[in-house]
Amino acid sequence: EITCLVWATSLTALVYRLIAKARANAEPNDLVSITDFPVVRFVQSGLFRVQLPNGPPKDKQRATRHFLPYLVEEKIDTNNDPGNFVKYIHNGSAVPRIVTGPEGNIASFLSFCQHLQYVSTGGQVYVSDLQGCKGVLTDPQIMTTPELDVRVFGDGNVRRAFEAFEEQHVCTMYCFAYGLKS
Repeated sequence: EITCLVWATSLTALVYRLIAKARANAEPNDLVSITDFPVVRFVQSGLFRVQLPNGPPKDKQRATRHFLPYLVEEKIDTNNDPGNFVKYIHNGSAVPRIVTGPEGNIASFLSFCQHLQYVSTGGQVYVSDLQGCKGVLTDPQIMTTPELDVRVFGDGNVRRAFEAFEEQHVCTMYCFAYGLKS
């Protein structure tokens, strides 16, 4: 999971760098210059390792958490309403699961992010399984071309979904503002 978070954070940073570059090369009234691109980010995370104060138990048969690693993540503020936590895009499909309201706007932007990541990596990779609240995201999946034939990112890297990306993706206003080809 931490590998996916690190990659997702880097691929999202790539999107913002490319938007900044496009704006720097655009005229003030070009669509990319006047479009308000949402700000999203992945939770801060790290590894935590349990270390018992007296070391591991002497009884080797006894279960212990000594030296077990855990992924710890920043808590996402949902205003104490779990219903505010949204699945924007599932890893089994490139189609946003929510299309209206502020969260629908974020889902549209995340769909654009997938498109830009896919194009920028030569059709090799994009971030999916996007979920969170108000643009703070967690638990992403990195989708890679089946040609890589390795399981770097786990079982959530769904081959059929990756292969269907070009067919399923529907360009959003952000794709058009940036100038991506549908």
